[in-house]
Amino acid sequence: AAGGVPCHSGVQAAKRAAGAGSCAGDRKAARGNGTGWRCWAADGGTADGAGARGRGASAERGITLILKDDVVLLRDFKREDIAKRIEWETVKTEWQLWDAPWEYEGLTEEQKKEELQKYIKAMEEWAALSETLTDEMPRKSFQICTPEGEYVGWCGSYFINEDCCIDENGDRLAVGIDLPEESARGKGLATHALRLFMAYLHTLGFDELYTQTWSGNERMIRLAEKLGFTECCRKQKLRMVRGQRYDGLTFQIKMM
Repeated sequence: AAGGVPCHSGVQAAKRAAGAGSCAGDRKAARGNGTGWRCWAADGGTADGAGARGRGASAERGITLILKDDVVLLRDFKREDIAKRIEWETVKTEWQLWDAPWEYEGLTEEQKKEELQKYIKAMEEWAALSETLTDEMPRKSFQICTPEGEYVGWCGSYFINEDCCIDENGDRLAVGIDLPEESARGKGLATHALRLFMAYLHTLGFDELYTQTWSGNERMIRLAEKLGFTECCRKQKLRMVRGQRYDGLTFQIKMM
């Protein structure tokens, strides 16, 4: 994540992999499920296996679709990733202070256990689905790795409506990112990962993208601005985090 703190852009969906929409910033909105959303490609096309061309990026064909440059590697979800995801949910949890923290506050230990079991089941289903993918199928998310292959986070996408609320029937695509692995922060991986992901989505026909966060997540705001996003919607005092009110923010970029 930019500046060493996990970025949040509404990117947490595997716990609700096929779930209905809710207000922008819901941590369950985009964390998981790597395929299956409607591809709003302008030309009706799908991914061609080279969705990250340009900017020194390349795409490889194989068992999983891979996008990479000299800083980061993006790939499909694998069954072996489940253990690391569980570790991020239960042990290495600092990132949860920044990724929609209001979703965690007030949960009892029993509720956390129930949520974790639902999450594991969703990931197992997701892993099985990922094993059936061909590289021509459009992806809604990728897992983030170092060039050496260390798994450090994920980036994803989800639809929002004109009110900037998460809506599976919305016509605006938002992207987000998380790097729960603290050793991976401050090295440019978030910037490069989102650039690759945005370029990939552009090849699917998305010429306008959005990203969302809350006003207390300064590093995500800086990352969005660094990538060329500009603020387009601010919902005053939308979120309560650690006893303080923060604004809900949505940013927009037009892809060239």
